[in-house]
Amino acid sequence: MNFSLITIAIVVSILWLAIYAFYLYTSQQQEQIEEEINRVERLLDKED
Repeated sequence: MNFSLITIAIVVSILWLAIYAFYLYTSQQQEQIEEEINRVERLLDKED
């Protein structure tokens, strides 16, 4: 019984770390997309 509790704790910890890493990765991607959108908007404003 004790072994299975430790195993569950390890699996849950790994899952939380994976979710957090995915969150960090997607938030970084979102920032890069926002910067790209801003660059495109500035280029379009220059043409007007």
